[in-house]
Amino acid sequence: MQKDKRPHVYLFTGDKGCGKTTLARLVSKHLKCSDLEFTEIDATEESGGVNAVRELKRTIMYKP
Repeated sequence: MQKDKRPHVYLFTGDKGCGKTTLARLVSKHLKCSDLEFTEIDATEESGGVNAVRELKRTIMYKP
């Protein structure tokens, strides 16, 4: 990977409570992402699950 290029998405998966959110925030800070560059999406059933992600996909202003 080129020094000035990075992936568009990092996907953290694992069991509840294993540190996914903490790790994502640490990676974001390490990469010096601004709030506009970093979006946290919780796709668990408690927060709307697949339908919440579908709605985000429908309304997001950036293409993948």
